[in-house]
Amino acid sequence: MMEKKDIENLCYTARLAIDESDMDTFTKKFNDIIKMISVVNELDDKDIPKTYQVNEYKESLLSKDEVDSEYSLSKEDALKNAPEEKFGFFKLKRVVEG
Repeated sequence: MMEKKDIENLCYTARLAIDESDMDTFTKKFNDIIKMISVVNELDDKDIPKTYQVNEYKESLLSKDEVDSEYSLSKEDALKNAPEEKFGFFKLKRVVEG
């Protein structure tokens, strides 16, 4: 069961803005959802084999990574018009806070 402080921490981490007046309602609804989902834990699944791969044809669906030199740029050509370059890579402005 999640408490109000747990929900506040979750909202902070997920950057969700929930009004303090709605926090009790949100906490109750969140706990209701967890109760509904927890029903799965009550299922008897000991005779069900574990599933590691649901799609038996996974390898045939994925293509191999291949470089087509006709449509590729060399590293030098790619960096030629870059505003900034460092250690052979594009240098970008920081986009993550902190």
